[in-house]
Amino acid sequence: MQIQYIHWNAAHGWRGAEALRELPQLVLYFGSCEQLVDGQRYRELRGLYPESHIVGCSTGGQIHGDDICDDEVIAVALRFAHTQVRLVQEVVEARDASKACGARLARQAQAADLAGLFVLSDGLAVNGGALLAGITEVLGPDLPVTGGLAGDGTRFEQTVVGADAEPTPNRVAAIAFYGASFRFAHGCAGGWDVFGPRRRVTKSEGSVVVELDGSRRWTSTPAISARKRPRRCPVRVWRFPCAFTTKRSRNGRSCARCSRWIAMPAP
Repeated sequence: MQIQYIHWNAAHGWRGAEALRELPQLVLYFGSCEQLVDGQRYRELRGLYPESHIVGCSTGGQIHGDDICDDEVIAVALRFAHTQVRLVQEVVEARDASKACGARLARQAQAADLAGLFVLSDGLAVNGGALLAGITEVLGPDLPVTGGLAGDGTRFEQTVVGADAEPTPNRVAAIAFYGASFRFAHGCAGGWDVFGPRRRVTKSEGSVVVELDGSRRWTSTPAISARKRPRRCPVRVWRFPCAFTTKRSRNGRSCARCSRWIAMPAP
């Protein structure tokens, strides 16, 4: 396996694209919505890698070495010695169609030697949990599936995904890896610790919290879901770390260390 990291910024364009000895099978790229939505970064990558699958999405900050940056586009080009790669994609019609979209995506990728699936999805038009449920319903619970939802910084206005085309909203892409040589592992970590009073989620609708501690007053302003969030909602509200518990929590530990999707009312 060969790996090549490249990055772009407005001062010098793309750097590092000459290092890989052979043409990559797959190029992954990530940047802010403003940097990706006009398609120029995709077209530049396509010029550099005319025969590769090129897949990427908007984010809320890119990791470059030991730094997190907002003004660069980060990409990685991958070349496998024995693993076959296939790109499949779907357009989600509505948020409540997320599970059906996941099932269609999984059926496209399904094969006897499928070893893992990496999914990038629109972050606002898609319910991530339902999307995963649709994939798992087709492929079973034992197949490794990783990836994530596209971001839009702190704005929650639009997210885009590109799959061998210029990035657009309402798109879900999956990279399928095939063969016995492929080993797939993934992990997730967060940087917040518990802060503030503990709250118990007493009512929810899908991924939207409706009630905390038996009272709606904690969730009345601003609205919890991104779909209902006021356009002028202060950024500080959406970064307020909260500890939440459910009836399934053990020993009073919180089930989520923090969430940008759940906010307390602004003072």
